[in-house]
Amino acid sequence: MLSVIIPVGYREPRIKERVIAIKDTIGNVDYEILVLTIDKEVCTEISEARVCLHAPWNCAEARNYGEKMSKGDILVFSDAHTEYGDLAQGWGEVLEDTFRKRSDIGVATFPRYTLTGDIDNIKRYLNQIARGLKFNSDTNLLDVRYVSPRADAEIPFIWGDFHVIRRSVFEEVGGYTTEGWGHFEDRNMCIACTLFGYKNICIEGKTIGAYIRPPGAKQSFPYWWLGNMCCHGLHYTGNRLERAKQFWVQDGHTVAEFELVFNRWTHLRDYYLNRRVHDDTWYFDVFLRMF
Repeated sequence: MLSVIIPVGYREPRIKERVIAIKDTIGNVDYEILVLTIDKEVCTEISEARVCLHAPWNCAEARNYGEKMSKGDILVFSDAHTEYGDLAQGWGEVLEDTFRKRSDIGVATFPRYTLTGDIDNIKRYLNQIARGLKFNSDTNLLDVRYVSPRADAEIPFIWGDFHVIRRSVFEEVGGYTTEGWGHFEDRNMCIACTLFGYKNICIEGKTIGAYIRPPGAKQSFPYWWLGNMCCHGLHYTGNRLERAKQFWVQDGHTVAEFELVFNRWTHLRDYYLNRRVHDDTWYFDVFLRMF
């Protein structure tokens, strides 16, 4: 069973339209749709999904709450702005078939096309954050540029607007990390799944739409940067961790600030280090060849 979990932490005027689009395109599979919202009006507007009210919290907490409220063995975390059009028809059937055939999947996604934002900014944005994503400037899809993960290797990072995870894997890695900055939970989930021995993949055959905000607002950059530092602190060891501290200082921060962030995460860091099957050196050996 697929559980489609949609966190809505703010007023989303098109959420009903999104839910209907999911129902129209998911295909012939057993599924449920959960909308997590702080807006009581949504409860009366949407009859096509189960709506759960929650107090304001960050997206990671909402996703984890959705996992606890859901029933499916395959969790589909979909942002409220993700589009499901003609190119996505039958996407639920493709997911179900892929997960039935493979037990090694960490986070899965579909190729997506961008619906808004300046292309050059998006290109820099994806290169900065994902690094493992290849921007195909030669392909046009529905008059927009197509952004596709590399097909020749595993993917180190999958954008969080459409994360598909088996429930057992989600629970094994401890769910989304609720402390952090700049959508850090997306990157950390992908890194954790990889180090635990799973593969993050892009499933060909269907395409979804994604609103990707270009990094125009300066205030967004520190949060993305701090999110990267949290990933470093949780997963890096030895000289690589020391180099991360140096980068932190070079950017105008202090070692004490790094230690403050680092010490907040000791219990989670120990959880990852004690259970992972690959270390950060292996991770860099595999994925630096893609950069």
